[in-house]
Amino acid sequence: MDYLTVDEVAGRLRVHPRTVKRWLAEGKLRGKLLGDRAGWRVDEADIRRFMAPDDSDQDDERTTVPADVIAGGV
Repeated sequence: MDYLTVDEVAGRLRVHPRTVKRWLAEGKLRGKLLGDRAGWRVDEADIRRFMAPDDSDQDDERTTVPADVIAGGV
């Protein structure tokens, strides 16, 4: 198992480290808090799981592109 720091996870996902910390605090991303000084560590498998499409989100309107956008309209 390879564990990454918050900064390393943020770099891979191209988000701000605060976003990664928020996801960890909200439980959206799994990780281990090793203490105040050491901070969070995230297993690479948990990053892959986090990035994997979730079948329950298929009907979520955020993932649906409106037909007029696809057709080139606004």
